[in-house]
Amino acid sequence: MKKKNWLLFTAGFLYPLPFLAADYFWWVTFLFPLPLLYLGTHHNVSFKDGYMWGLITFSLHLSGVLYSVINMAEGSLLLAFIPAFFIIAYQSLYAGLLFWISTKINNFKKLEPGSVYRTLVWVGTLSLYIFYFDRYCLWLFDRLEGYFLMHPLLPLAQQPQLLRLLPIFGKPLLTLLLFAPATLLVASMRYKKMFFGFGLSCLIWCAQFFAPLKKLQQPVWLQNIGYLQKTFSKIPNLSLVAETMEHDFKALAHKYPDVELIVMPESSLFVDCISTTPELCSYWDEQHISRPLNLILGAFRWNDTRYHNTLHWIANGKLEQLFDKRHTMILTERAPSLFNLDKLNKLYFSKMPQVDVSHNPRPLLPLLSNQSFVPYICSEILFNENPDDDYPDKPILSINNDDWTIDPFVPKLMLLNAQFKAIQWQRDIVYVSYKHAHYLNKHGQRRPLSKTL
Repeated sequence: MKKKNWLLFTAGFLYPLPFLAADYFWWVTFLFPLPLLYLGTHHNVSFKDGYMWGLITFSLHLSGVLYSVINMAEGSLLLAFIPAFFIIAYQSLYAGLLFWISTKINNFKKLEPGSVYRTLVWVGTLSLYIFYFDRYCLWLFDRLEGYFLMHPLLPLAQQPQLLRLLPIFGKPLLTLLLFAPATLLVASMRYKKMFFGFGLSCLIWCAQFFAPLKKLQQPVWLQNIGYLQKTFSKIPNLSLVAETMEHDFKALAHKYPDVELIVMPESSLFVDCISTTPELCSYWDEQHISRPLNLILGAFRWNDTRYHNTLHWIANGKLEQLFDKRHTMILTERAPSLFNLDKLNKLYFSKMPQVDVSHNPRPLLPLLSNQSFVPYICSEILFNENPDDDYPDKPILSINNDDWTIDPFVPKLMLLNAQFKAIQWQRDIVYVSYKHAHYLNKHGQRRPLSKTL
């Protein structure tokens, strides 16, 4: 195989590796630009080369997400593969465009192979590509938003001390600093003086890595939070569901006398009638559980003809407040117009309707006697670049659904995203999903929640 092709396949493999196994290979995110920058600096690459790199990268990185989405489909497996194939093929076009633009610039300016200017062209176009993918790559699917789970800074949340400059620099500048070691190493292959800069850039990252963060201080109110990672499906006898939940709440309250709040993940209760059947909540009052508790449940509800994914706050057996999700996921919650065909819709929405986006204001919920929280539901943390609430000094309660995923790395990426957002937004986050339950502080440090059955 030609050297050019080896570099191409190596670059395509290295990019997704730290996402697929962040526990072990988070550090590879520093290396992935190296073969890509060397390839572009020393060779003329084509749109076809870029498209091939994109196919390798997206097929590996999105394999877990798309396989899980395909597995959720009801019906023809062949039809279920169509959206997955389209997403990979479509997103790879932008990688091809990246390669093509960089080569055109280099040829137009007549930049010599191996020159530092040629390297800088590639750094610039790669940075723009990352920025575009992070903020805008999903525009074709009816919403101007990006996909953060492929941002090369994300694996660094595995070592949160490496992100201590994030609130100061912001993502774009910190991304350039991430690319600095690979950029300067490639440049030093022709300009030996650049090797000093390579060493300096490595020293900056090493200094952050070895400078420890302050020991995590657990807030006092955390001892009052318990959680349940269970799903209760809709059956004809809703009273039986309520009684089963009552048993679990009572057992948890008995096991941990200091628990005041029990949190359950998104979609933990697969019913849509809690708000219209208040007698269900009465099973969870002081008389049944032995003491008053605040409960956070993820369920659904109808608002006239609109169907919502809703966080329910129940206080001592009474439905206190509802918060409808303000963001919906492609295919799992909504069908974008591009895929809004009867046969494709039946794959994902034959048993339940599509979820409508809500515009209700994000509330502040006084869930504990000494602490209030701002609720976020799953993809609202994932797709929001900035918090959209009015309480910057209050911690976030994030309920999430990672039960639809088959592989272990997608739930891990979702947790890393929450750690990253805790640092970026400088907010404490209580994160509860089916696979993970953690307290995350504003430095990205995490501590598992412990009070469960």
